[in-house]
Amino acid sequence: MTRDEMIFQPGVTGPIKVLGSIDVDRLLDSLKKYVYLAQAGTRQQGLRWAGDFEGVSDLRYSEANPRKLTEKDFVDWAPGTEMLQEVAKSLNIRDQGRVRILMMPPKTTYSLHHDPDLWRVHIPLITNPDCFMFVEGKMWHLPAGSAYLTRVEYHHLAINASNENRIHIVFDWCDNLA
Repeated sequence: MTRDEMIFQPGVTGPIKVLGSIDVDRLLDSLKKYVYLAQAGTRQQGLRWAGDFEGVSDLRYSEANPRKLTEKDFVDWAPGTEMLQEVAKSLNIRDQGRVRILMMPPKTTYSLHHDPDLWRVHIPLITNPDCFMFVEGKMWHLPAGSAYLTRVEYHHLAINASNENRIHIVFDWCDNLA
């Protein structure tokens, strides 16, 4: 089996679906302060907050979420995210729920896990052919330039097998789009 035969590309059906195209260059430029921090090593940054709570930790664990916030509490956008807000609106993404920019360093893996929501939206900002997600037992590459509805209720993981940072924007609580 060749490398190309092993790697699945998102389509209109399946566990990773293409939602629409994104002008990544414009989005990167509009989020440059957040991308700069990600490139400098900040692994998670909240882009939609619940008041003064950034929401980068897992909401399921009480020590990380002492106020028992839920996705419905995340309605306050961080400054400088106006273009991302327009993208969210154009994709019919809820106006509630966590939104984060996630940086995955080179040669790293997120552990096998599942999330409490069914679907999340991923927008790759910086990626390359050596970055993958394993979802429903298949290896997927999510190229920059699109938004992807990703099924996360089952076990999945992400791998950055490259020599550069992988940076995605992730919208939580997107079950309404499935």
